[in-house]
Amino acid sequence: MDDVKNLLAVLVAIIGVFTALLTFYAKYLDIKKASATAAAETPKPAHTVLTSDAPPLDPLNPYAAPDARYVPPESAFAFMPGRPDPSTILKARATVRGPAISIIVMGILSLITNLSIALFGFVDEFVMPITDEAKMRHAAMENPQRPGPFIAATAPKSSTELSPEATVILTDFTLLGLAMASAAAIWAGVGMLRLRSYWLSVAGCFAIMAGATLTCCMTGVPVGVWGLYVLYKPEVAGSVR
Repeated sequence: MDDVKNLLAVLVAIIGVFTALLTFYAKYLDIKKASATAAAETPKPAHTVLTSDAPPLDPLNPYAAPDARYVPPESAFAFMPGRPDPSTILKARATVRGPAISIIVMGILSLITNLSIALFGFVDEFVMPITDEAKMRHAAMENPQRPGPFIAATAPKSSTELSPEATVILTDFTLLGLAMASAAAIWAGVGMLRLRSYWLSVAGCFAIMAGATLTCCMTGVPVGVWGLYVLYKPEVAGSVR
């Protein structure tokens, strides 16, 4: 049973780190997509077409206006065909506001909770004993010959059971992985609220599922599903840059 718990702890930590790294990769995809879109939407440089009967330009008078026909760039002031109109963008902002704020709030609570528990466990085991169990273990280590509950507190229950120090390290590793996922969810939630970085917002929904599942009573799963449902709506997907 202890081996199963340890394996689950390692898997949860790996999932947390993976979702955090996934948000960085999603941000890279959004940057790459934004660069390609900006290059495609860059207006063509203005050019001047001279009529066949136009007199030659006077090299001594650079301010002389030639008899030319100015052809403005096609996309200088025209509305981009693939860009949503302002009313659609306002509607998309109102749609994502609820799940985005929920992801940010849930990520902050989860981040504080994960880091607080990890710090408490580290201090209790390696710096200064706070709980009664840690005090009994430290007292048993200082007085190994003393009988009573001090011996029972440090006696191993099975050959495969981890030591208290290893258990704390494994637990902190798991909590730090979840804290990374929570921080990534906060980052993605801010971008989602501003209609920026579509794939980062999608990755943030998965990150909040991992980061806030254990420490916030499984509330990260419905919030993440809500965010994914909103992001897959056509008016939202077309408005997030």
